[in-house]
This record gives sequence, C-alpha cells and structure tokens, in this order.
Amino acid sequence: MQNRMLIGTNTTGDVTLGIESLLRHMACLGASGSGKTVLCKVVVEEAIRKGVPVIALDPQGDLASFALPTEHGKAGRKGVPLAVVDDYCNKVEPVIYTPGSTAGIQLSANPFRPLTGDTAQQIRQTALIAKTIAGLIGYGGKQEVEAVLESALARQFHRKEGSGFEGLASLLERNGKYYTRYASGPMVAKVARLLRVQTVGSRRTLMAGKPIDIGAMFEPRDGRTRLSVIYLNGLATQEDKNFFVSVFTQELYRWMLDNPSEDLQGLLYMDEVAPFLPPVKQTACKDILKLVFKQARKYGIGYLIATQNPGDIDYTALAQFGTWGLGRLIARQDRDKVEGAIKALAPDAKELVTSLAGSKIGEFMLLSPDNFEGVKQVYVRWLISAHKALDEEAIRALPIPIYAIDL
Repeated sequence: MQNRMLIGTNTTGDVTLGIESLLRHMACLGASGSGKTVLCKVVVEEAIRKGVPVIALDPQGDLASFALPTEHGKAGRKGVPLAVVDDYCNKVEPVIYTPGSTAGIQLSANPFRPLTGDTAQQIRQTALIAKTIAGLIGYGGKQEVEAVLESALARQFHRKEGSGFEGLASLLERNGKYYTRYASGPMVAKVARLLRVQTVGSRRTLMAGKPIDIGAMFEPRDGRTRLSVIYLNGLATQEDKNFFVSVFTQELYRWMLDNPSEDLQGLLYMDEVAPFLPPVKQTACKDILKLVFKQARKYGIGYLIATQNPGDIDYTALAQFGTWGLGRLIARQDRDKVEGAIKALAPDAKELVTSLAGSKIGEFMLLSPDNFEGVKQVYVRWLISAHKALDEEAIRALPIPIYAIDL
C-alpha cells in the first residue's frame, strides 16, 4: 500500500489507486450532492499522505475548510483506519491564499512578469499573456485584439517601454497608427481605454498582494507537505476568476519548464471547473489550461478536476484525463458528454453511463486503465479533513498560524 491511495471500499474490500496514475490526471463528475467534492478531497488527503504537495483552486469556498482542524475522531469512528488518519494529520500543512482579498495571504494576478526561456518560449508566453488580457477586457478569442496586444507586449517587454496596464495603454496611444495593421484605429483606441480601466476600482485589487510562487507552494516545511488552497470568492466576477486562473496557470507552466520530473511532484485540484472551460466560449484561461493539461504529465504535475456539469466542459480538454470517477448524473446531456469521453476506456460505456442516474450519494464508478481492467465500484471513504463552505469572514477567523505563514 506504500504507493496506493485508499479511496474507499466495495463488497470485495478496499479500493485503491496508484499515486503515479495522477500523472495522467483524474476527473470526478457527478450531480450536485453526489459526493464528487468529497471524492476529490479524499484524493487530496491521500496525495498529502504520500508526500505530494497540492494546490487547490477553490471557486466557491468548499475547499478552504482544509484549513480547519481535522475531524480526527469522527474519521476513525466512520471506519477510516487510525493509521491513515494519524498519517494525514501529521503530514498536512494547510495554507490559504485569497487573491482579491486580505482575508488570507493575498496573491497578485499581475501578468507582466519577466519572460523566461528561449525565444520560442518567450513568444509563446507573450501570446498567452495577450490572450489573458484580451479576455479580461472582454475580447477573448477576438484575434485582431490579441494581435494588437501581442505586438505591444513584445515591444513593452523587449524595449522596456512602460510597464503594466498603464504602460501598455500609453504604448498603444503613442503608436496607434502602427497597430492599425492588426485592427482599426477606433478598436486600438478602445483597447487602450479598456487597459486603463484595469488600474482602478475592484480590478486594481487583482494586482495587489504577493507574486505567485509555485515553488513556495510546493516546498515542504518542517517535514510537512503543503496543501495550498487558493480561495477565488474574493474576486468580484467570473471574468476576474478566469483572469486569475490564467495568470496562475501561466506561472505554473513556467515553473514546470524549469523543473521537469518523471515522477509526480505536485497535484493541482480545480473544483467546479466548468465555467473556466466552456465548450464554445473563449475564456481568458481556456487555452493555457488545455495546454497544461496536455503537457503537465511530462513535468511531473497531475491535475484533478471536478464538475457537476460535464456537458458544459470543452470535450477536447476532457480527452487528457486517464482516471474517471463517475457519480450520479441525472441530466441526459451530461451523460451523453461522459459517454463520448469514456467510450475508449469502457466498451460498455452507454450501459455504464445510463446506470449513473441511479447512483447513491458517495457511490462512484472508477475507470482507470493504469490501475485495473474494466469498471471498479467504490463507496468513498469518510473525510479526515473538515467539509464545509467558508466565506471570507470565516477565513479571517482562522488561527493565524494556519494561514499567515511568512512565505
């Protein structure tokens, strides 16, 4: 069991997954109340037990409770082996980050970080930053706006002309005619105005706080494994959340390129991922997320995602996931989307997906070719960590050592 994660039980005994299978990513799908977040939190607990640091992106506050005192006694009474409970409690070090808020450790979503790597990598980074900023100002997927921003960013980075949104806006205003090769003059002027808007009001808080440091989030401290929760509910809109996730994922991508590994060295968990990866709409973070899903395994990074609306996720993104936890799915469109995604893994995909409408709370079907043939039923074990939603006020009330670690 050294490299196995205890997920739960079925009629034949314990159900486990190999920790290294997370390199091929895991998706947990189920309707509201099916237990999908609990399944994901169990996987997080098991990763911590195996010494794998976790970064959990929390869009609704359901994951911030990792920072509450563990429910040691309850977990034992509910059948979790005491050795497993003690192992987790002795190893976990929770930290709460709160972009857009001072409730925890405030993180900055400043996209204007120095470029790294060779010329090809810098060109890719510039293009991704342009896409991110285009999404923030309401022009996600609009190629002419992305081209204007990419050209201006290249000049800003390499010629050191200005900095930040103000500098980028000034660059467009001073050299407006140059950028009309990509977009109309009025469009270039509008983009410049919208860039200035990002420096005032609630958008300004996106830039405040500590720089994102992936290495610090993965670094062990005093023999404990770090569990970094990034609470996104301090951000005002879904667009702000998309922007932060894009900037964060770009920083992760840079870190990956500089720190390759054949072994699993970190796990990223995104709860309720559907708004970030819609099937048609272009969000600020969609392209970079799909890129990282595709390449992360080569650098020792696994992804864990969950959603209650699989029908609202980009199908091509789901194709990168090798382990699936399928809970109760009631909506026909959700079952159809899952059937299409898993038919390569399960010959009887249609029959399996149809049966999900009757699944009980906490009952999941696991598909994982890296771990077993066919489908494995599992009743998810009880959590060791607390499971409740926290708002900003509750996060502020957490004991200081839990969330205000000097990083």
